[in-house]
Amino acid sequence: MHVPLIVRCPERLPEGKRVRDLVQSTLSVAPTVLDLFGLEVPKSMEGKSLIEISEGKVEGYKEIYVNQGLWTAKRAVRVGRWKLIKTLDKSFWETPETELYDLEADPGEVRNLAEDEPEVVDRLELRMYRWLRRKLGKRVDPLELIVKEGLPAYKWVRIAAEQTGLLEKYEEWRMRVDRAEEG
Repeated sequence: MHVPLIVRCPERLPEGKRVRDLVQSTLSVAPTVLDLFGLEVPKSMEGKSLIEISEGKVEGYKEIYVNQGLWTAKRAVRVGRWKLIKTLDKSFWETPETELYDLEADPGEVRNLAEDEPEVVDRLELRMYRWLRRKLGKRVDPLELIVKEGLPAYKWVRIAAEQTGLLEKYEEWRMRVDRAEEG
């Protein structure tokens, strides 16, 4: 995932300084803002100041974990050049259960290498599982609960589709979309 962020602070960041070559996280936004205002970043805060990373005072992220449970239930890990995406519930989307991308060779995430690189998939799945266990402890996985209860967006779309009569036309629409993708 690519989320642009521009920070201007001539006192701390020289003009043209970029932190773009490092794996970053949106968790860094709050610590960065606190750092820019000269406030102490609480130890309980997970993120790291992008200012301190750019100044070499702290090390950047070696891995990033992402959870998404609104439109689809997915979990991803990014380690170095690799990004693994596991889909727990794809809802309306036609996505594979496992996706693996080499972000150096394929930054647009077009070619899924999951079947070609099973050892990388296994290694990253294990890292993801261990991270999840560390974070959750004995608590229930919230994504599993969301999948069990039904994705929020799926419920909203289903209600709207039923109320407008679109549900009956879904298969017809899906066939038109498939034909358009092939042509």
